[in-house]
Amino acid sequence: MLRHNPICIFIALLLFFAGETSHAVKVVAVGIEEMAARADRIFVGRCVEARGEVDAAHGVSVTRYTFSVSRSVKGQVGGTVTFRQYGGQVGKRRTAVVGVPVYRLGEEVVLFLKPDSEWGLTSPVGVFQGRYGVATDAASGRKTVIQDPFAPHLSGEALSRTARALSKPVRLSREGRMDLEDFVGLIEGMVKGGR
Repeated sequence: MLRHNPICIFIALLLFFAGETSHAVKVVAVGIEEMAARADRIFVGRCVEARGEVDAAHGVSVTRYTFSVSRSVKGQVGGTVTFRQYGGQVGKRRTAVVGVPVYRLGEEVVLFLKPDSEWGLTSPVGVFQGRYGVATDAASGRKTVIQDPFAPHLSGEALSRTARALSKPVRLSREGRMDLEDFVGLIEGMVKGGR
């Protein structure tokens, strides 16, 4: 019966997606120097808490993230950073913004966060572009910055060109990942140089 009745199919799909809201954003490519300049806080950290909640003042779903900070690069950053980002899951209600990163517990990242909005919300500069994953090589323990497949202009090769322009030496893995220490040093140089 469901296969032959378009109204039943429409109602079934409507019920399936009833608890989920999704939004899209327009993303403009942002260079690493501009990201460093526009960021309010830049840090290397590990996600230790992710909790969905409804913003009491505005009635929207947000996620409160807490990161344990291993390295502060820019801004008022202590041992932990807690921030709220639009979107998340509260009960059966899920709100997602396409392109805005979601962080998993235990995930290590380098974040370039914008200043908090008047609602007390933030997100990375350039949406997903201001989030870099960190991978640890099991054999050597060496940490590298993960190239984001959705942001090819932020690849290791592009970062290497930026480093050369700033006269900073960097190490790249065979996969095009930049050494975490080199990456952080590059960003610190930009922040200190006012770039």
